[in-house]
Amino acid sequence: MPLNIKSKYLIMRCFSFLNWFKLNWYSVLKISLLKDRIKYRNGMFQFVLIIQIVSTIFMSCTTDKGYSFSSPEQAISEYQKFAQNLSQISDAETEELVMHICNWQELGDSVFKYISNDPSFDAHFHLTSEFLSVSDSIRTNIARLACCQNRSLKDIIYIKAKTSPYRNNDTIEYIKNEALTFYGQLSKTKIHKSTAQDALSDYDRFLKTQVKRNISTMDDFFRFLKFEDLFFRCFLQHLCEYRTMPLYDITANTEIVCKQIFESASLHELNSQDVVIYMAIRTNYRLILNALSCIDDIKAGRINEQEQLAAYQWMIIQPFLSIDGFSVAFLSDVQLYELEKIANEFTDIMHQLETNNANTILQCEELTKQILNIYIASL
Repeated sequence: MPLNIKSKYLIMRCFSFLNWFKLNWYSVLKISLLKDRIKYRNGMFQFVLIIQIVSTIFMSCTTDKGYSFSSPEQAISEYQKFAQNLSQISDAETEELVMHICNWQELGDSVFKYISNDPSFDAHFHLTSEFLSVSDSIRTNIARLACCQNRSLKDIIYIKAKTSPYRNNDTIEYIKNEALTFYGQLSKTKIHKSTAQDALSDYDRFLKTQVKRNISTMDDFFRFLKFEDLFFRCFLQHLCEYRTMPLYDITANTEIVCKQIFESASLHELNSQDVVIYMAIRTNYRLILNALSCIDDIKAGRINEQEQLAAYQWMIIQPFLSIDGFSVAFLSDVQLYELEKIANEFTDIMHQLETNNANTILQCEELTKQILNIYIASL
């Protein structure tokens, strides 16, 4: 089924963001460790599948204030005025930044809806071109305002939560609550004690078996999530012991299974909406668990090597980087509290490491600016 104009626009913006990310992320952060963690080629196909599913299910989730336009030219003119007014603002508190982003989303969505519904839209590409040009100007000024003050990790989650395009989408609320309940029950299941090698071997064996089975029904899907969670939590018990153990098979096979899941969803073998939401919550859940485990290990003095310390810092930061405008809409109140706790703990850990003269310390202020830049580039 061909994509409508809104879907095409969404995919176009996502690929524009990916190009920006590829060109700027490595050079800005200059952390070679992160290069080994990010795999564009393997992730691209899965990314496109997710975008197609999401754009089909959740077409327009921003709040419409009822903007009224008399012509496409007048709609673009209003958009240009907003951009001009924004360019004259020199500073913004976090709450003000959120307001500017929300106003941009609401106006931009209304303008694009109006011009795309105009009969002359397909014949006049200049409307799309002008819309994208103004959007880029607004995005640049939003990024400037985001970086005009030092923002904390707590600010990042606050900004994402308050500006998520899915924050007011009632259609996902029921499935979201079901999924959160499902994961809440999983977390109550006790895990068995094991050695680091046994936990790693069991996890690896489970994933290799799962790759061969494929996932073609919702029962298969929920079974995978249930058992994966058990093996993952067993694995996390020994996180600090894996510095010399190869983890490539775990990572590669997890990627293969996730790709299979999204392929099955795109073929309608699985319920697309349920899969997207459950997988988003799965990612949130794992990122937060991982970060909390890292904090516990550092505070307990289990991490001494500089390379491992650098990796741990990135794993603690990962929720704030990876939980995007879509995933943040599925965070529970408990998870928001845990993220606030992680943000506070991270600041304390950085001070502790500075006192101990550790060599690989992330510059938190610069890091938060770059995370915000990446998020704003995706809007």
